[in-house]
Amino acid sequence: MFNLAFFLLVSMAEISCKNQSSKLHIIYKDGKAVQIEIPVALLQNPKDVGLPNSLSVSLSRQSGNILGEYTSSEASIYFRPIIPLTPGLSYTILQKGRVIAKVHVPARSENKRAKLIAIYPQLDTLPENLLKFYLVFSEPMQTGNSLSHIALLNEHGDTLKNIFLDLQPELWDSTGHVLTVWLDPGRIKRDLVLNREFGNPLLEGQHYELLISGIWNDRNGAKLVTPIRKTFLAGKRDSGIPDIASWLLKIPYARTRTALIIELNEALDHYLLEESISVVNKQGQVIPGVILSGNSNKRLSFIPEKNWGAGAYFIKVSSVLEDLAGNNLNRLFDRDLKSDQKGEKEFYYRRFDTRAD
Repeated sequence: MFNLAFFLLVSMAEISCKNQSSKLHIIYKDGKAVQIEIPVALLQNPKDVGLPNSLSVSLSRQSGNILGEYTSSEASIYFRPIIPLTPGLSYTILQKGRVIAKVHVPARSENKRAKLIAIYPQLDTLPENLLKFYLVFSEPMQTGNSLSHIALLNEHGDTLKNIFLDLQPELWDSTGHVLTVWLDPGRIKRDLVLNREFGNPLLEGQHYELLISGIWNDRNGAKLVTPIRKTFLAGKRDSGIPDIASWLLKIPYARTRTALIIELNEALDHYLLEESISVVNKQGQVIPGVILSGNSNKRLSFIPEKNWGAGAYFIKVSSVLEDLAGNNLNRLFDRDLKSDQKGEKEFYYRRFDTRAD
């Protein structure tokens, strides 16, 4: 009886050790999953001199191997991918094409999940020939399949097809927080094949809903906190070039730091707006200060670092500044290439004189 009990205890200990030694481990550095430890107990012919060349790692349910390097010790082989493993995703380890193990990288905690914090344009009525949306996230997002998480629905709740331009690589800013989503220009530009076949993406007078899926993962594998919906009405087609001469100015007093207020008469591109406008003096020197946009990008304020001087200043505007339909200061987006265009300039200027006390 004693011998049988001893035998069972030894056997259980051996099984426990074997299970423990054959478990994959994820190795972290600075909060990132940088390595997978693969115990040799999982491998066929662990003493094979061909190891680790016979091993490969791939995303589960996807083809294609992940690039990285292998190193080995007496008990384990280590796989270090070129890019850290993505939280929330599962990986498959293969030896000579046969699955030997799988490992899941845990997602981040709930309180660090990404949020969609803004959609531009912010207006409830947008031109029929709207060119693009900007999506702004609180965390860097996973890239490459963004359009699978974005849909445009008509007023009947039907998902519209072939609306967005599928660009690869996608148009993310350098931080991974802001994605530019273009409506297909081929459908917006009249007389092109796509426009004649499918028509304009938006139709004046109809209501739409832009839907952002809640299952979109950020770069660390956490899903968005919630789906986001933006409803809007398609208004009249914008077929005019932004006209800085029509901007209404609230002129500041000299010897003050009162803001220069510019009423733009229309909403302009959110990100180009603050990047394309500066204030210069008569010598062309840039006046240091802060530019702020407001009223859904229909108003601009410039606050100088120092008091205004007396006399003339100029609002300097880059010609790349666009309205919501992609019309810039030099030309219309949907233009007839055969027609004459006005001479193109790099910058346009609007003079104003500070007010006397």
